[in-house]
Amino acid sequence: VIPRGWREMMRMRKALIISFFLYFVLIQSIWCHDDDDDMLTTAPQQHLAVPTYYWYTSPDWTTVINSAPKTALVVLNPDSGPGTSKDNGWVNKVQTSRKAGMRVVGYVNTNYAKIPITTVTQQIDSYYTWYSVDGIFLDCSASTCGSFELGYYKNISNYIKTKPNYTPVVTPALPANLIITNQGIQPKCEDYMTRADIVINFEDTAAAYNKYSAPSWIDSYPSYRFWHIVNSASDSSSTAQAIVAASKQRNAGYIFATDTDYSHLPDTAFWNAQLDAI
Repeated sequence: VIPRGWREMMRMRKALIISFFLYFVLIQSIWCHDDDDDMLTTAPQQHLAVPTYYWYTSPDWTTVINSAPKTALVVLNPDSGPGTSKDNGWVNKVQTSRKAGMRVVGYVNTNYAKIPITTVTQQIDSYYTWYSVDGIFLDCSASTCGSFELGYYKNISNYIKTKPNYTPVVTPALPANLIITNQGIQPKCEDYMTRADIVINFEDTAAAYNKYSAPSWIDSYPSYRFWHIVNSASDSSSTAQAIVAASKQRNAGYIFATDTDYSHLPDTAFWNAQLDAI
């Protein structure tokens, strides 16, 4: 027979355990609620992504690398493609960029699905073999939605995803074997979103950016799925800041603006204003 005092002590102990359990559940629900609020109210961080179309000895490379982590992506473009052989100067540039925390993607021109897939895959192989890139930048991508174009980019996309993963840290925004398609305009259909991780749905002048419009489905995707490139802007800090502000409203997770072409970085004041606006 269990003594009455012992039974009372056991009941009190049980009640105390239940009280602690209910308190823990309550605290957890508050924490989870706060996290949900943060997720709903905090916009994803925007970054610069730079078409670094200049030789590896250019001081502009140093400027770009020093701008990390605000700059998250750079494009490796030795010779409108990987070139004909490995160059240790580019190897060093890839390693330095990645050490700074940036992703490096190799430039391949597809000429609106007119370049043979075998040529494209050979260039992709060269980038991975020589430079251990984080992904591929498919320039001059088609925006039309015929079965040939969609099949062409689906085949290339599937091929890129089979390559070795050299990316040290993989995230939803920057997955392994990153695929970027540069349509430069709004794709005519949503299908390209299954063929690329990032779509460049604007590349044109600042004057054209003032008239920007997009199909409604663009806003159904996270901003890190889109990159806007704005060139020929007026050389002023206020213009750089205005372009970045507009890109945020237009659901672009990546932005690059310049007062010139892509052969060198924009004016220093313009570049710094762009960085400050990120």
